[in-house]
Amino acid sequence: MLDLTKYSKFRLSSLFDTSILYPVVVLDWDAENDIPNEKSIFLSTTKTQFNVNNSVVTFKDRDLNITGMNESIDVINRKFKVSDVTIKVNNFPENLSVRMTDRFFNNNLVNKLVKVFWASDSISSLEECLPVFIGVAKSINFDDKNLTIKVEDYSQK
Repeated sequence: MLDLTKYSKFRLSSLFDTSILYPVVVLDWDAENDIPNEKSIFLSTTKTQFNVNNSVVTFKDRDLNITGMNESIDVINRKFKVSDVTIKVNNFPENLSVRMTDRFFNNNLVNKLVKVFWASDSISSLEECLPVFIGVAKSINFDDKNLTIKVEDYSQK
């Protein structure tokens, strides 16, 4: 059973009939300190702002699409597996100048950690969001319209 005591605001907001839940993604996560890095990229399905380490950060809406996450347990071989995740965002230029691929390759995000959270419309801090996946960016493919990131589950390392 999932313990939501640390995420009480998320738990309360998810109990309402009209609550809006959506994913937010932090690319380039610092696992040692459990915080985003200075060069982290923040994405969401809707443009939103969260308090992150005592500063306000804007999560950009880049038509974020995340494949489903599945878990399985092999009792006989004693193995736990979480499916890899594919994150897809649009690659159209922001403000007619910078594409997402420019931000990725300037930050060299291959082999960096990616953390996925569930957020709700009543949450104002990233620490209140429910973490659901952490993985390593293994490959980045792109064209002029889309950018696709293959993320391998961190527990598989």
